[in-house]
Amino acid sequence: MPKRKLDAAFCLTAHCEPGKKKTDWYDEIVQGFMIECRQSGGKTYYLSFNEGKKRNTIKIAAYGDVTFDQAKKK
Repeated sequence: MPKRKLDAAFCLTAHCEPGKKKTDWYDEIVQGFMIECRQSGGKTYYLSFNEGKKRNTIKIAAYGDVTFDQAKKK
């Protein structure tokens, strides 16, 4: 679960860490906002949050279907 300041430039070049099937890059500023990078090259924006004792994750959109700013605003 690596963290860093997510921006459009980073998301463009973000990739899955070697030897893993997927890497979730979490934003340091907006809690729970992340981009999932898969080994296949696919990327998806998500919002992850706690609701009581349960962890929920909501898909925002596939990378490329919306801009970074649109995904972060949602």
